[in-house]
Amino acid sequence: SFKEKQYTLTFETDGNGTLVAKQGETALVSPAAVKGGAQVTLTATPNEGFKIKGWLVNGLTDFGKGQESEVEIEV
Repeated sequence: SFKEKQYTLTFETDGNGTLVAKQGETALVSPAAVKGGAQVTLTATPNEGFKIKGWLVNGLTDFGKGQESEVEIEV
């Protein structure tokens, strides 16, 4: 039988804002079990006086091209 592969998605901020992850309209809580191939949207909202420095995904610091407040990834 075929079993879909699942991955654990872990996400966090440095404490100077919020980070929300959604799969479709469903909000995810870190760590979240996500099926392989799923699309997840990450939305960062910095606290007043702060800016988004960038995104770090799987060790890639340039993912999301810096200060974008929303990125979509495929798990």
